[in-house]
Amino acid sequence: KFQEFIDFYNNRFHEGIGETPNERFQRALEEGKTRFSSLPEDVNLDDIFCLIERRCLKKDNTFSYDGTTYNLTRNRRSITRKAKVELHIHPKKKIRAFYKDEFVQEFS
Repeated sequence: KFQEFIDFYNNRFHEGIGETPNERFQRALEEGKTRFSSLPEDVNLDDIFCLIERRCLKKDNTFSYDGTTYNLTRNRRSITRKAKVELHIHPKKKIRAFYKDEFVQEFS
């Protein structure tokens, strides 16, 4: 229902702006009068809209989060013992692990 309302509103003539909101937005894009831009293909929104925590790896390439132990099985040779990893956390969904700003592994 909400999406139906949004579609209706954005495609309905608006007297205050003299056109539909979609027409105004499209014109602003064409005239370069907006800050909106396309998201680069290499950007993953999961790595922007997440919680971030850092953990030190144990000697066996494991780390703990929220009472659960995780084992990094990918790219093990490039990760030093006791390295610090950055976790991109989506509570109750997944954890994405990074080492030196490079994606290492995802846990679901």
